[in-house]
Order: sequence, then C-alpha cells, then structure tokens
Amino acid sequence: MLYLTPFYLFKTYHAVFLHYNSSYDYQKNLGYTKCTEERFEARKDKKDWYELRYQVINFNNKSYEYYLAWLFYKNYKWVTVKNIIESEVRYRLEWMNYSKKRLGLFKIDLIKIYRNHSPTHIFQLLNLGDIHYATILILNRYTNIIDRMDKELQGNLLWDSKFKKLVKFEPFYNAHEPFEGSIFKQHIPETLYAS
Repeated sequence: MLYLTPFYLFKTYHAVFLHYNSSYDYQKNLGYTKCTEERFEARKDKKDWYELRYQVINFNNKSYEYYLAWLFYKNYKWVTVKNIIESEVRYRLEWMNYSKKRLGLFKIDLIKIYRNHSPTHIFQLLNLGDIHYATILILNRYTNIIDRMDKELQGNLLWDSKFKKLVKFEPFYNAHEPFEGSIFKQHIPETLYAS
C-alpha cells in the first residue's frame, strides 16, 4: 500500500490553510508554497504528521486536498491533525450519503426555496442546515446566486464568514465533484435566474 508522505500531508495542509486564511490561491499556485522538507523536518510537531500518514490511507493526493478543503469549510480557521483524523468518518458518511442522492436532494432543496428565493431566506435555510451547501454551489454555476446573496447580505457577520468559506471552497468542489450540468439545470426555476 502506498502512503502519502508526511511532508506531502503537511505541505498540502499548509497550502489549504493559506488558501482559507489569506489571499493565497491554492488552484492558481497549484498547491505550491515555500514550505520545504528541511523546514518540515525541523518542526516540533513533525511526529504527528508521520503518524497521520497511517491514518489517512484511504486518500490519494486529490481526495486528500479536497478533504482538507472540506474540513476548513466545515470548521473555522484552525484545523489540527486531531481534526483530520477524527473527522474522516463524518466526511465519508456525509459524502457517500449525499453523492448517492445528489439530484434528489438538490430537487428537495429547490422546493424549499421555490416560493421565497430571497437571499435572506436562502441564507437562513443554509445556515440552519435545511439546504445543502452543495446546492448553493451548483446553483451558483447557473445563477450567480452567491454574489447576489453577498450584495444583499454584506455586513451581516454570519453571512460574511459563510460567503468567504463558500468562495474559498467552490474551486475544490468544482474540481472534485463530477458534474452533469444538464441534469441540474433543467430543475432550476426561471425566477432564480433573475438578478
């Protein structure tokens, strides 16, 4: 079995951390940072990263990148090695359940926002967990809903935090999730396309 190297685990974590907490763009820089193996070997916590490689055996490079992006989306600014280990089961359950029923859940979410698709209402549903963030990311491909929500909700502290996370997570989601656009597009009501 091939393990991801401790240095790869750390440098990818470092790049995703920078992506979420600075102006650094993971996709634009292809995950490259100034992190070196020499600096990594000098770290006091390097032992944790060596141990982590045996905990994340089900990941390849791309799925590990996506998993870290998902963790930073779900958590706040800081993700630890302990979070990486403990959240794997939750991640696998959430994505196995969601990916099997993706279209059905998308349709249910659209029903919830059909009558009242104001940005405030959609954000309330998203914040309460009544609609999936993946629904917002799929809708954004066609309707630019995230920018429209930001225009109306800017200044709301909860929204500002969620907006930043959605924008930072979106490129990882788009790269990782297979997307058959037409199966989603045909279910989006025309009223959601309006500016």
